[in-house]
Amino acid sequence: MFHAPDVTDQPISPERRLVPLAELRRPLLPPRIGRPSVAALMLDEAETGRHGGGIVVPLG
Repeated sequence: MFHAPDVTDQPISPERRLVPLAELRRPLLPPRIGRPSVAALMLDEAETGRHGGGIVVPLG
């Protein structure tokens, strides 16, 4: 399950990654991520299932 931060029109990020919600360090300002990065991370997770259905936050 994805818990997406603020989504923007930024281009895809080469530093995009998924972080389990339990391991997320709370930033001072809300994180932002571009729609293409969220889409790429969702596809990667659907193909690999690396996080086993846990709650993850896309960052990038």
